[in-house]
Amino acid sequence: MKQIILFTLSALAIPVLSHAQAGQPVRFGLKAGASLSSIAGKGTNDYPVSPLAGGVGGMFATVPLGTSQRWFLQPELLYSQQGFSLSHPATNYNASFRSDYLKLPVLLGFTRKGFFAAVGPQVGYLVRVRNTYRFPDYSQTGGASQDIIVKVSNDLRYYQRWEFSAVAAVGYRWQCGAGIELRYSDTFFNQSHDNLTSNYGYPQAHSLSGQVQASYVLPWH
Repeated sequence: MKQIILFTLSALAIPVLSHAQAGQPVRFGLKAGASLSSIAGKGTNDYPVSPLAGGVGGMFATVPLGTSQRWFLQPELLYSQQGFSLSHPATNYNASFRSDYLKLPVLLGFTRKGFFAAVGPQVGYLVRVRNTYRFPDYSQTGGASQDIIVKVSNDLRYYQRWEFSAVAAVGYRWQCGAGIELRYSDTFFNQSHDNLTSNYGYPQAHSLSGQVQASYVLPWH
């Protein structure tokens, strides 16, 4: 884990340091938000899945490109939750499959009069998997019974740890440094490899996510 954190911090630092040496006004900021994620692809129509709510947060650096400073490069380091849920009405069975990632997007953006848009690739590293299962207690023979809830933190050895995706974002930033944005990401391909999978029960599906993020550019650079 320490090696992964050092790697991501180094990847963030390379464009920042190179432009700082060139005298460009690099700005740093923090962000947090909510996400709604699911999976799509082969097999998901057999047992329909539903979106799962989660959170996202982290830090970023904005590096202006060119003298006009309308174009910018924005590397980020985020902790992001994603996954999906499913239910079986006939048996009252429900389950949610949540995966936590460290993510490193590197976005190329354009800004004008406060509005901005950005696109770019994103690398994710799986750090935690938590599955929750909920089903009726069939041992109760009469009257209303409480559901049984089972929470499992899965062994990551059976999961594909790396994820590669594309990101697109649009938003607005005020002069005070506060900003709001809508973001969409989609993995390039399914996350299974050598019988490992990040989409439990759907090894040929790919992840997709929509996010609302609030951010703030720090007053120093």
